[in-house]
Amino acid sequence: MFSLLLLVVGIAGLLFSTNIVIGNATAIARRFGWSDIVIGIVILAVGTDLPELVISINASVKNFQGHDLSPVIIGNALGSCFGQLVFTLGIAGLFARLTTSYENIRRHGSFAVISLVLLFLVALDGTISRLDGAILTVSFVFYLFLVARGDSGEEAPDTQASGTIQAILWLIVGLIILTFSADLAVDSVVVLARNWQVSEAVISIVILGMGTSLPELSLALTALKQKRPQLTVGNLVGSNIFDTLVPIGVAGLISPLSFKSTFLTFDLPILLVVTVIALACLGVKPGLVRWRAILLLTLYLGYAILRTGGVIPTLA
Repeated sequence: MFSLLLLVVGIAGLLFSTNIVIGNATAIARRFGWSDIVIGIVILAVGTDLPELVISINASVKNFQGHDLSPVIIGNALGSCFGQLVFTLGIAGLFARLTTSYENIRRHGSFAVISLVLLFLVALDGTISRLDGAILTVSFVFYLFLVARGDSGEEAPDTQASGTIQAILWLIVGLIILTFSADLAVDSVVVLARNWQVSEAVISIVILGMGTSLPELSLALTALKQKRPQLTVGNLVGSNIFDTLVPIGVAGLISPLSFKSTFLTFDLPILLVVTVIALACLGVKPGLVRWRAILLLTLYLGYAILRTGGVIPTLA
């Protein structure tokens, strides 16, 4: 029970520090006149996924200590993808009709599907080598290049934005808290898996993955309150591309990962199917209306039940 409490504290620390990092990184970006699309992709999508990235780096470093935490790294990344594009998008769709243009589906949605196929292909041999990690990471950098290339506008620097030095200091504080919170979350997952006698992959996908998706949920609801649904759609699709490629890719660069066959034969195929369904719900008229949002939430619940085997572990 104490380990579960520590996991909750670790996730809370991840959320708190992520808000600090995003807020101050955005202030710095505006200070130097970055455009909205660059802020949206680089700061918001990447920023809300910092918990997944830091957890992956932390767990990969721990691999050198003799404990293979590959299931935690991969499970957290895939679990976050499910949490963002199915659960969070479903919740957002209950509050407002969400839709996006064919151009966005073609550019960003297609890359989300391609990134899943790429992950499947590099993991077919059961490992994520350093070369595989480099391929995944460089693929996301290429995606950022395409986004930046499509950015036609230049914004004037915002001289009213928060002081740069102060923002940088708070950014450092946020990153420090983020690092310690990730360490606490990873250690708690290992202990819980041992106590509950379930795999680290299951806890990482269902609990840790959902917890690290909370920044996207918070951002989505805030964007809807401000009547900016496109920000919600863009952030969730961009975050899924990031989570598919970067946490696993960077972790693989640090230490080669073992990729369990269950991830290949169960999680990735289902994630690919629900990704296509979610994109279709957004792109096909009338968009993500309430009944389609309920469909996404039902799909997520069904996946979670199947992944856990329908068994709720005792907390004693």
